[in-house]
Amino acid sequence: MTGDAAPSVKEAKAALRRDIERRLAGMSPAAAAVASGAIVAKVRKLESFRTARRVMLYVPMRTEVDVGPLAVETLAAGGEVCLPAFDVASRTMWAVGLEGPWSPEAWPQGRLGVRIARGERVVDAASIDLVIVPGVAFDHAGHRLGRGMGFYDRFLRDTGLEAVSIGVAFEEQLVERVPCEAGDVPLRVVITNERCLPVEAR
Repeated sequence: MTGDAAPSVKEAKAALRRDIERRLAGMSPAAAAVASGAIVAKVRKLESFRTARRVMLYVPMRTEVDVGPLAVETLAAGGEVCLPAFDVASRTMWAVGLEGPWSPEAWPQGRLGVRIARGERVVDAASIDLVIVPGVAFDHAGHRLGRGMGFYDRFLRDTGLEAVSIGVAFEEQLVERVPCEAGDVPLRVVITNERCLPVEAR
């Protein structure tokens, strides 16, 4: 029975990714911008964001929440923004400090289709105060479905990170239950354009 369990979870994850892709296909850029604005406003109200000095964000892809305004605010307040860097071969991820202003439109696209910011200074994960995490789907228990490479799960689990982890997503990405495997790491808070879901600390 044990040998059959893992493939069934992987199949469930693949099916959920297809379902979320269909849900987001009908969202216009204007609607996504409005929803992103509502999510950013909720993040701003969190004490964990207001007091954070070093915030890890991400460069959004087309179907992800635009967290750019949080980067601009953090930098303007004298805080530091760091971003994920990836090595596809080893499936590892680490944080690099952003050098200069927030300007994704000027950054080249990398192998994963993510724009690469200017910055090569590696940031110690243990020094990060807050991590904003994208994903494909989330549930009320803080479980997250990523894109299948495991980058964020390994980063959250294996790097000494103690920061508050916040998942951000459009309401269409919130589901009743995300299928989970042993290495999947739940988040502390999940925020959509309609709600803020604190998760009991584990």
